[in-house]
Amino acid sequence: MKSIFFMIGIFTVTLGSCKHVPKGQAENNVIEIIEENLQQNKDIKPLPKIESIDVTNLLRKEIDFCGMIGDDIQRMEIVFLSTKRMSKNEYEVIGKSKVKNNICDFKGVIEVLSVEKSEIEGKSDESPNIVDGKITGKYHFLEDKSQPGTGSFDGVFEIYWAYDDNDTIGLADIWYTQSDYTIVFDGSWKSYQTGKIKKACWSDYKACFPDDFNRSDGPDLIPDEKYRSKGWGDLIDMFSSDLKKRENAEKEFREHWQNWWK
Repeated sequence: MKSIFFMIGIFTVTLGSCKHVPKGQAENNVIEIIEENLQQNKDIKPLPKIESIDVTNLLRKEIDFCGMIGDDIQRMEIVFLSTKRMSKNEYEVIGKSKVKNNICDFKGVIEVLSVEKSEIEGKSDESPNIVDGKITGKYHFLEDKSQPGTGSFDGVFEIYWAYDDNDTIGLADIWYTQSDYTIVFDGSWKSYQTGKIKKACWSDYKACFPDDFNRSDGPDLIPDEKYRSKGWGDLIDMFSSDLKKRENAEKEFREHWQNWWK
């Protein structure tokens, strides 16, 4: 209440010095400004507690993660087949990874550590529910030791979320944010056999790559030609000037994504 009376006092002094404004109109202006500020404060929702957020609604197998492993930016594909809540902030994750032609099963745990305000803003004031907050945490995934070329994943993750029209938490809309992702898992992979550690990262957009990786000057992710041998050929060809090559690459990409993990 003190802030409201303080506002009234400021506007009274200000409007009193503007003698050309009719008294009735000035009073109406003050009331409209106060009501607008009250409505804005009413619309601001408090950050939810960790126990009230269900991450299983955010991590789904339909998400087309784009990942890399190692300093040479070898393409790595990741899919989360299932996510099950075990406690207020821990979730069991079952999924698969793919590097070159090697597909591995993994199982592990993600732990939600915090729910924070988002430091990013939207690109358009006309886009509602752009970003309301960020979930952060850590993960530990173990690939099946009976399979070749396996190891463990460890690192941290971030998820940008937004309220929908029903006040339900969902993923933020990447196209209306000033970010390169809404989900990113950033960490390392350690080989069971050799103990060698490699950088490993995957996200739903383009968070994981060096500056020279993407040759697009727009919203698309177009790998540079020098990364073709590292598994990125289909994404490169999807933006080819050759229409037939582009169509074949798009078909290959769709069929591959729908089937590689089955």
